[in-house]
Amino acid sequence: MKHATDRAHAAGAHQKQGLKQIVKRSFRQGLKQMLAGTYGLRGTEPGLSVLMYHRVSHDALLSVPPDVFEEQMALLARDFEPVSLRNAVERMGRGDSCNGCVCVTFDDGFQDNWITAYPILDKYRIPATVFVACDALTHGTLWFYAFDNAVFGAAAGEADLTAFGLGVHAWQDAAGKMDAVGRVHARMKQLGHAERLSIVQAVAGAAGGGRIMMTPEECRALAASGLVDIGAHTVSHPILTGLGDDDLLHEIMDGKSMLESMIGQEVALFSYPNGTARDFDDRVVDVVRRAGFGAAVTTIPGLNRAGANPFTLRRFDVTPGVYTGWSGCFSRGLFRSHVRGTLHAVTQKMTAAL
Repeated sequence: MKHATDRAHAAGAHQKQGLKQIVKRSFRQGLKQMLAGTYGLRGTEPGLSVLMYHRVSHDALLSVPPDVFEEQMALLARDFEPVSLRNAVERMGRGDSCNGCVCVTFDDGFQDNWITAYPILDKYRIPATVFVACDALTHGTLWFYAFDNAVFGAAAGEADLTAFGLGVHAWQDAAGKMDAVGRVHARMKQLGHAERLSIVQAVAGAAGGGRIMMTPEECRALAASGLVDIGAHTVSHPILTGLGDDDLLHEIMDGKSMLESMIGQEVALFSYPNGTARDFDDRVVDVVRRAGFGAAVTTIPGLNRAGANPFTLRRFDVTPGVYTGWSGCFSRGLFRSHVRGTLHAVTQKMTAAL
């Protein structure tokens, strides 16, 4: 009885917290939109902007809806200079300016990158790079997506993960779900790789589910398009700083050769799984360099200015939180400011103030 009461209190507290988060997000988005419109965050900061996407799909985690994605690509084609990441790295290496340039990248290798995103990229002739984990092509999913689909499949709900030491998490809308996913992922990423996988197997092992990642054939077709480069994202998407030397070499070096065999092309670009400053270090960067990659991207936000280290390139994540206005609709002004790098500086100041 006491356990049930405690759970009820915890769920109630999470629901209240969820409502507070909704109000706070609406206020923050409205304030950012006002700044973008009133104060004209239209000046382009110097440097290369690299955008990070995952999925182009309706009602999926880490996703941008197809109609919004098309509007974003049309804006990039009209207001910026879209270039491939490979070309941008070459230009920066020569000391040429990349001011006003933008690169589009995708992480993990979702099937909708080929089915949905590619036709839109082709329509507007936007070059892109898709970073693929080998296990994604082989098995049709990755460990954390199987876990997320099993735990966070409902539009609103509660996930009781206390049996695994991960607490109780509730959400009431899509944005709240992403907050809950972020909290759980942060806890899981503190665990060892083997412990993470055992929890995933316990939670999602019996759930099944169809393929959500590209097939090797689709990945080869994307690589052969001439518009999209395929980059490496390791074999199994682990947190690289937590691996021993042998496993690190396998994930990076073997991952590169496996992917090259799959697509029949050289793979010259790399993306660090998770990609925050805690997820790669000098040891990891050294292996990436020795593997023969020419550049690597992180998930650290910011522009890439002249002289930037090509193995620690920054990216701007494209999520509803950075392009949705106070009304819940796509804001061209916010997205344009996000690409230009001006919104990031303002958001940092707002976060500190709030």
